[in-house]
Amino acid sequence: MITLHDVVDAAISRDGLLLSGATQEFLRATPRLCEIPEPTTLSERQLVVAAAILELLSLRTSQPAPTWTAKVGGLKESFFWLQKRRR
Repeated sequence: MITLHDVVDAAISRDGLLLSGATQEFLRATPRLCEIPEPTTLSERQLVVAAAILELLSLRTSQPAPTWTAKVGGLKESFFWLQKRRR
């Protein structure tokens, strides 16, 4: 079963295919996003990415986000989900 940690790792690795598949499987296994507890084993960077992912998925699925995501700050540097394509 895919966990939020797996989705976060896929996002941080910037592997679009892995992120897409992990996200779809996570959504199928976790229909009520607002019930996801705040992770306690993630680094600060991973926690920020987790909160961003859940807020985005909540918007896209018309669900409320978990309340803990509102208190998580942002990253100090820019983060892009996908790597720039090389030509």
